[in-house]
Amino acid sequence: MLSFFSALTWVSTGLLVPCIALLLYLLVRALLLLGQDWQQRQQDRSLIAALDAAEDRLVAGNFGDYKAQLAQFVESYHSPLARHILTVMDDRANRSIRERQLGDFALHGDNQLSFPRLLIRLGPSLGLIGTLIPMGPALAGLAAGDMASLTQNMQVAFSTTVLGIVIGSIGFILHQSRKRRFAQAMHRLEFVLQFKTEVEAEQT
Repeated sequence: MLSFFSALTWVSTGLLVPCIALLLYLLVRALLLLGQDWQQRQQDRSLIAALDAAEDRLVAGNFGDYKAQLAQFVESYHSPLARHILTVMDDRANRSIRERQLGDFALHGDNQLSFPRLLIRLGPSLGLIGTLIPMGPALAGLAAGDMASLTQNMQVAFSTTVLGIVIGSIGFILHQSRKRRFAQAMHRLEFVLQFKTEVEAEQT
């Protein structure tokens, strides 16, 4: 039985280094993603303003001008939203193809939210693991009167906790920001699809 507990302790202690390495990796990824998301947010603001101005042509019935502007947005912003709207506006596309754009764009949005969700769940979990593993050696150092070992292990425990919380917080910020922008984009795509369908129904 003693050998079993020794092996269990050895395995759990061996997980500390991979846990810390993964926390540092996720922190770097989260910070890079936060910067990229900020740039994307500024670009999306410009795109939304351009789409708002272009929708005046759509409502007025100038479909040709609207599609021409959408094609420019696809090239300028590399926007999946503009590309899906352009497919919806295609006169050769039937109703099923147009409605499929909603599902494809929903999948795109879910992919954009997958990594922030991973940060929210994995960051605090790894932080908790990195907190609990050093507690055993810290208590052993306390019992042996080794204050240096106790201090070092407690520093590791608290540091991993902070890293986990920071990673989870960044993931939450990214998730909320992307979710809000995706909902706005989805609402616009649904509007264009419904408007195009209603106009064609009136013409027939």
